[in-house]
Amino acid sequence: MAAMLKVYADRLSQPSRALIIFCRVNKLDFEEVTVNVGKGQHRTPEFKKINPMGQVPAIVDGRFRLFESHAILRYLATVFPGVPDHWYPVDLFTRAKVESILDWHHSNLRHGAGEKKLYLIHRWRVLLGYYWSSCGVIIQHGSHVNSAYVFWA
Repeated sequence: MAAMLKVYADRLSQPSRALIIFCRVNKLDFEEVTVNVGKGQHRTPEFKKINPMGQVPAIVDGRFRLFESHAILRYLATVFPGVPDHWYPVDLFTRAKVESILDWHHSNLRHGAGEKKLYLIHRWRVLLGYYWSSCGVIIQHGSHVNSAYVFWA
């Protein structure tokens, strides 16, 4: 019997959620292993054996370990039988278009979202004089960004 695919994820992470949704939509047999980033579980020596970069998501498929959501999605779409071709086309010209969008997403969309959050926090500090996390918890009174603990949802 083959070893079950293990998906190491934190549901608060958008790339983790995308990976879990992909596995479910394609009816892949997998075990979800929760890595609570808020509690620092991604920095433990045990998890760093799976992903030396200490980020989610990551997978273990037998003896094979892989991290970075786009790399994992490419792997799953290629290796697991029954995953429809539209996810990661066999035709190289069509696949190149998918690669182009994945690279753009990684370099632009996710990066831009992070910058927007930092800008909003700065605006909250200036306008309101306190920080409010996206969970709705006031976590800092003061005037310096570097003195705040910011929890991202």
